[in-house]
Amino acid sequence: MPFCEILVTPHSRFSSKRGQLSLGDNAVIATGVNLRAAGGVIRIGANSGIGQHSVVVAANHKVVLGEAPFSGPWDESRTGVEVGRNVWVGANCVLLPGARIGDNCVIAAGSVVNAEIPPGEIWGGTPARRLKAMPSRDELGS
Repeated sequence: MPFCEILVTPHSRFSSKRGQLSLGDNAVIATGVNLRAAGGVIRIGANSGIGQHSVVVAANHKVVLGEAPFSGPWDESRTGVEVGRNVWVGANCVLLPGARIGDNCVIAAGSVVNAEIPPGEIWGGTPARRLKAMPSRDELGS
């Protein structure tokens, strides 16, 4: 979609980890999304969507007392972001390095994900926490 900023940097002087972006079939990147695939891999599974104005960051700056955070090496202890298949990431979400979202999940708008989310769950908040399991067709009566 328009107004996205997608940065893929295979090699960076700030990290020994390779940057890469992998999009599954029918993956949707909505308007204004910012993807930063440097210092780690971002994988978005088939039939998944990243909502408007969301940010997905594969690596982050290392923070050390007394040192400028933007001039030193990146933190390599948590890198990459994985979004499974059939996942809906709502608008204005932030997926931080180390975030792993299982298949068939929904992430509520405005959430910050910094952890692993099991398949088939709905999460939301800052930081994101489990709200409930994804309902089945039988539960919905359809």
